[in-house]
Amino acid sequence: MGFDGPPTQRRRQTQDLSARQGFLPKSTSIEAILHTPPNAAVDDLAAEPRLGYVSGWTRVTDDQDFLAHLFTIWTERENIYYHFLDREAFLADMSSSRGDFCSELLVNAVLASACFHSSAVKDRNKPFSQHSIQTSFYYEARRLWDLENGKDHLTKVQAGMIMYLVLAKYGRDREGHKFLAEACKSAQKLGLFDFESPYNKATPTHISADRWNRARAVTAWAVYNFQLSMAITYSFPAIIQKLPSMPIPSLETETLFRSECALHIILLDCVGIIQDSEYINPHDAQSADRIEACFSRLRSWWYSRPSTLDPDKYPSQVHLLSAMQYNVNVVKLFRPVLDREAKNTEHAASYIDRARSAISASLREIRRLVILHDTHHGWSHAITFVMNGITVASFGTLDEISYDRPLLSRGADNERYQGLVTCLRALTVLLSYSYFAQPIFRLLAQKCALLGIELPAEIQSALDFCTSEDWTKHAVEWVSSQFIADTRSVDKDTETLRMDAIISKWDSLTLHEKQEFPLRKGKERAEF
Repeated sequence: MGFDGPPTQRRRQTQDLSARQGFLPKSTSIEAILHTPPNAAVDDLAAEPRLGYVSGWTRVTDDQDFLAHLFTIWTERENIYYHFLDREAFLADMSSSRGDFCSELLVNAVLASACFHSSAVKDRNKPFSQHSIQTSFYYEARRLWDLENGKDHLTKVQAGMIMYLVLAKYGRDREGHKFLAEACKSAQKLGLFDFESPYNKATPTHISADRWNRARAVTAWAVYNFQLSMAITYSFPAIIQKLPSMPIPSLETETLFRSECALHIILLDCVGIIQDSEYINPHDAQSADRIEACFSRLRSWWYSRPSTLDPDKYPSQVHLLSAMQYNVNVVKLFRPVLDREAKNTEHAASYIDRARSAISASLREIRRLVILHDTHHGWSHAITFVMNGITVASFGTLDEISYDRPLLSRGADNERYQGLVTCLRALTVLLSYSYFAQPIFRLLAQKCALLGIELPAEIQSALDFCTSEDWTKHAVEWVSSQFIADTRSVDKDTETLRMDAIISKWDSLTLHEKQEFPLRKGKERAEF
């Protein structure tokens, strides 16, 4: 062990440093774009030989090693959490040139999304860069998507979710919403949410009944979970409000997926509470009972999960992310209570205190999980959806500071400060491969400046990059997002709090105002 920690920790710090430096793009040849470490590529194909067939499903490149590398990291950093498809059925069809569970559209969508996770891909954090192979995969998927107009397949449903995710990581989820809506529409036409559908009673003769039913069940629950999760994350109404017509898949190897399906059954009711402001009234005992009932169901689900999913016993990235999301859901369930004007009644004041306490406990837990993630994994290879928990924890922490008034100290024992700084440092890495982390980071860092919170030097350096004239100009052009980073008082003027509205105001600041903004430390604390 050296002065900078154990070897594994030093490697992680080196990886994160490289990723932070990566948000200032360097010129790269096409050979470098397609270059994959040889040993890694060999390992990928040795572990799953069927990945060698992927080159037959895309016109973008025939580099077999590179394509296998992309599919492997996509499985490890996206499909492991979202579970978009039945991987066995997909690989079986891909390797035998069948099109029931594999298609060129789906393959190119997967490859476009996988590029975010590969340091071998140039400009992966720059939307639609002409120098990036990621752009080629995306436009090929778009071309194939248009050819699918009027057709409904399981692979189209899966591709639609992935296309939404690609655009969301670019900060263009508003544009991506049409893909998600069409995927949901196709899923309904295929009878995935209709018990009486003929699709549920007839199995194609060339496919086994087990494989057919399982692939349909996985797709049904995947699209149900995904659209509901995105509705909560991006604050739009749930597109599908019916449970799938098939039971949750029950293979022993998919404990996490089955657990997440059970969670999303509860979240359907939570979305109704979060987005239906007339029911969130701290003066009304019935509203409080409705919130408490959902909270009780969430807690029951959480404490009944299998021990193999425990993030403290088994702190994998996906377990830590799932734990963060559970606490994010608790924060969002209680958050609207604090946004209502409370009359001076004992019941209203009591329930607002109750909501504040529940939110505070979940924010503290998310900060703890973020620090665990930082310790065990770093951020250069994170599942990008972890940014949601980081954002909620960060802005929630600043809201607590604003409410409590005292400034944060930099002491090692200050849990809020340490958690907040860890979140900011995580974003400085995430922004190197997920463009949308850049405007989120800028907004958060500027909020810190307004509260007089001192930022470490490397965070200030990243902020300087994200407040430059050139960066701001492109952000206004690129971002089209419904995301609400700061969720306070969303019932009062939701549209002005969405990220595209906020970023459009950045461009209208004069140079003098931009220089003054970071210096107003603490002056606008009352308005925060």
